[in-house]
Amino acid sequence: MRIRRYTLLLLAVYYIFIGGSPYYTQFFAVRAAHHVIMTVVLGWWLLTRLRRGLPAAPVNRAVFVLIAVWGIASLAGLDPRVSLETSWSLLVNVILLFVFIDLFQQGYQALVYEVQFFIAALIVILSVYNLVSWYFGLGLFPGTDSAWISTLPLQLPRLFAPMGVSTWLAGYTAPLTILSFAWGSAAKKPAARSAYYALAVSLLIVTLLTVSRGGLIALAGGGGVLVALRILPRWKRLARRTRTLMLAGGGLALIALAAGGVIIARNPERMIGDALRVDLWSSAAAIGSDHLLLGVGPGQFGRALRDYRNPSNVDDRLTTAHNLYLNTFAEIGLIGLVAVSAVLVVGALSAWRRVRSVTDAAAQWRLYGAAAALIAFGLHSVVDTFTLPALVTLPILLGATLVSARQTDVPRPAPLEQRIGAAALLAMLLAYGAAFVQWDRAHAAFNQSVRSGSLDAAREAQALDPQLNLYSIQVNYLTALQSDDLPTQIAAYEAITALEPTWDLAWMNLGALYERQGSIPAALDAFQQANSINHENGANLHWARLAEQAERADPDAIVNGYFRGYWTSGFLPLPLSEFWSMTPLRERARDQIAELLGHEAQYRVYAVIDPERAAALVPSDPVEAGDWWIKGEAVLAADPARAVEYFSEAIRLAPYHGDYYAARARAYLAVNPSAALQDLDAAAVFGTYYEFPNATRAVLAATDEERRQFQLAALPPLIDDQNFEGVLYLGRVGSFTLLPEARRPGPGTPVLAPWYALAEDFAATGHTSEAMQMYQIILAYAPEERAAEDALRQLEAR
Repeated sequence: MRIRRYTLLLLAVYYIFIGGSPYYTQFFAVRAAHHVIMTVVLGWWLLTRLRRGLPAAPVNRAVFVLIAVWGIASLAGLDPRVSLETSWSLLVNVILLFVFIDLFQQGYQALVYEVQFFIAALIVILSVYNLVSWYFGLGLFPGTDSAWISTLPLQLPRLFAPMGVSTWLAGYTAPLTILSFAWGSAAKKPAARSAYYALAVSLLIVTLLTVSRGGLIALAGGGGVLVALRILPRWKRLARRTRTLMLAGGGLALIALAAGGVIIARNPERMIGDALRVDLWSSAAAIGSDHLLLGVGPGQFGRALRDYRNPSNVDDRLTTAHNLYLNTFAEIGLIGLVAVSAVLVVGALSAWRRVRSVTDAAAQWRLYGAAAALIAFGLHSVVDTFTLPALVTLPILLGATLVSARQTDVPRPAPLEQRIGAAALLAMLLAYGAAFVQWDRAHAAFNQSVRSGSLDAAREAQALDPQLNLYSIQVNYLTALQSDDLPTQIAAYEAITALEPTWDLAWMNLGALYERQGSIPAALDAFQQANSINHENGANLHWARLAEQAERADPDAIVNGYFRGYWTSGFLPLPLSEFWSMTPLRERARDQIAELLGHEAQYRVYAVIDPERAAALVPSDPVEAGDWWIKGEAVLAADPARAVEYFSEAIRLAPYHGDYYAARARAYLAVNPSAALQDLDAAAVFGTYYEFPNATRAVLAATDEERRQFQLAALPPLIDDQNFEGVLYLGRVGSFTLLPEARRPGPGTPVLAPWYALAEDFAATGHTSEAMQMYQIILAYAPEERAAEDALRQLEAR
């Protein structure tokens, strides 16, 4: 028994926190090892079941029908190769369902739930570490490098550890909150009851700190179901006053949860997310309607979405419809929905019969808790789609609990049917194991080609796994990158766009190559194609640039192209680059951009390019925080002490605005350097939009080495967008970059000053290679920086 307990505990910890966690897609070693471990562990279990067959349960036949639908939908989908690999996770889920049913039928329910609650306790502990790391700036988790302990006012974070995303964490902890409460109510020993209730309260706090509306929906719905299951059978026997109090309490709880959801929804970022979610839902419905019977294939929603989404509201990271039911309809169609519904209906009827047959009050509480927690997960799935294996184990466990009965109470089908089922699952698992040997070898070769730029490694990956388009894309990408022949480069990118016609980066690079060739109409068409896929990739700007140069459009259309092309995703610098001053049409677009950004951004822009116009924006009677910031910025050079006063007033009115702390830190440089450091810490905690705190830290640095480090980190890094390949190819990512002609303009020479200073410092001290590297970094960041280009040319001529 002890060996079984520790083995089960070890496997659970591995699956939840390593193999089934986001590490699976983040680290190839974890991915490859997980394939081996799951094949060996589940394969061994199936091997032991060959003689006895699968555990008997009412859902067995419906589950195998669903497996068949998955297989057919995969082969008929948009990308059968990727869908087949996606289906491996679905197969693992099915086998885990039978493993749990087997354990429960053998009487190990207490052991399995002991492990589950241990995992829940670990989740709480890791969430506490998340809070501690955030408060003290320990950096144990991403985004917790800056300490809140020295910063006021305090603002609670959104917890995400250890699931990696706050909504995923809420999707796990909300049902566990209900389940823990039910087990606490069923416990007979006071110590056990207190422990379960303490765990439930801890999980509730974690769920609330995720600030997830889906989590609130799950808590409200699942909690309401649990109360209803316990109260309704004896509702008429309760006193009227008791019923009134219970109704009032339930109503107040629902009002409180609804109010919390409304408060969260008022966040502007949430409003943007809501608009995106609505677009996902409408796209999913349209995808399912166009592929009515079998959908687009398991795991293919992210691919299909690129043809259906609103290109003005894009998030390339999304792989699902954020609604489990619409996502299922889109990926496996109407037939798939019927198959899933059959499993759910058969399971629900079986669960109802089992609940009615149980007479022990404690056992009823536990079954009610499992049902309520499963319903909570289903309600949360209306606004999210959970595919993370670590998360999916919870509803599998709950479902197995509800459909499992004691082995003696289960009507057993013919032993042959059970054995055939076990043999079929084992054959499928082993077939996948053999396939992963080849697929993972190809993946390893692809990763080597990404790291080293090896064309031979890319061709090896292509030869090992020719059905995966990503490897052919990598071969063509490296061919274009390493060739000096323009027709060869163009042919390579034309092959890429033929393979993946919804990849905007490829279209933009193809447009840049057509521009080099002098084929302006083709270049314009390529940039227009990229813009039709995603309005926030900057393609519109380059269409306007070429249209202006070749006089291919009227001025208003060109200005509109510049204007729309400015709004790119990611770090959005102000239009301070010399690019925006090169033509009158660009100046018109810049003025429109500055006006839309607001009066603070307008002041920042005109303070650099038109000081007289900036002076006209300084308010004589400041009211809002932004007014006080502008007034402080206007007097900063002449009177830093007064600027501190004005910035302090802005901070009083907007205490969570990091830019104001960074601005006051610049003022403190001449007044109180130690206070400047404190404000820089606050700016790091709250985050900044237009200020660059590390540039100020460089001024305060104690050593040359420290100063250089801050100068190097003055601007946010240039990050390659890996979402396209990551979404379409199950987490495999490359290192695809835009050509200089297709990149957006940089933040401007004044903003790049720390990097220029660092490059000049390297050059003056004889570190020529480091200076050249810095100028190359500047040009990668801002291809239009002629000063960096001239300086690099001079260093190369030495």
